[in-house]
Amino acid sequence: MTLRTIFDAYRLPPAWPKSDGFMVYAGGSAEHVWTDAEIRAAARAAPEALPVWEYQPGRNGAQDGAGFASWLGQHQVPGDCLALLAMEAYVDRPYVTDFADNFGQRSLGLYGSIDSLFNNPPQDGWWPANPTGAPHLFAHPGVIGTQYAWSSLGQTGSYEVDLSLVAPGVRLWRPGPGGAVYLITDGLLSLRELAAAHKASPAKILRMTAQNGPASGYPPALASYVNQATFAEALPAGITLWVPA
Repeated sequence: MTLRTIFDAYRLPPAWPKSDGFMVYAGGSAEHVWTDAEIRAAARAAPEALPVWEYQPGRNGAQDGAGFASWLGQHQVPGDCLALLAMEAYVDRPYVTDFADNFGQRSLGLYGSIDSLFNNPPQDGWWPANPTGAPHLFAHPGVIGTQYAWSSLGQTGSYEVDLSLVAPGVRLWRPGPGGAVYLITDGLLSLRELAAAHKASPAKILRMTAQNGPASGYPPALASYVNQATFAEALPAGITLWVPA
C-alpha cells in the first residue's frame, strides 16, 4: 500500500519537507492564487498537484463551481484527477450542491474540520483536517486524504507548510516539470492537429511524452501510431501525451 504526502501553503514556500505533491490554490477566497510559474517550480521537486478552491460565505456556488472547472480545463487537468473544495469549518449544503452541479464530470473532494465537514453533502470523498502531528488517514467512510500536521501548531519543524496524507488509489494531477502538462487523447485529433493546437511540433510532443511518462519509451498504442510516420490520422483514444503548458 503506497501512501503519499503532499504539502499545503498559500504561496510557494522557500523550502518544504520531502513530498510527493502539493496543493494548488486556484480561486475562491484563497489568499493567493498560484501562478503557472509557481506550479512549475513546485512540480520539479514534488510532481503531483491537488487543485483547491476556497469556500467563502455569501459566494455563489454555481458560479464558483463553473469557475473552478474552467480553471482546471485551462490547465488541462484530466477529469478523473482529484480537486478539492475547501469548506474549512463551514457547513453550507446549498452552496456545495450548486457547486457540484456546475463542476462538470470531474472528481471533487471536500476538505474541512472533522467537526463540520461531514455535515456537508457528500461528493467523491472527504479530506478532513485532524492535526495530530502523526501521518494517518482519519477513520471515517469515504476518507481519501487527511491533513495531519499544521505549521501553526509547530508540527512541521521549520517549514511553513501543512502536511496531508493521500489515500491509495487517489489520482492527482501531474503538471510536469518545465512547463509540461499531460492530456488524454479523445480519438478525434491527429498528432499534427494536436501539435498545432499547442504550438509545438509532433516531434516535440513525442519527445516530451517519452521524457515525462511513467515508463521509458511509448505505450504500445502510441508506438504503433508513430510507426505510421505521417501523423495525419486521428490518434487512438486514451493515450496519455505530454504537451507544452
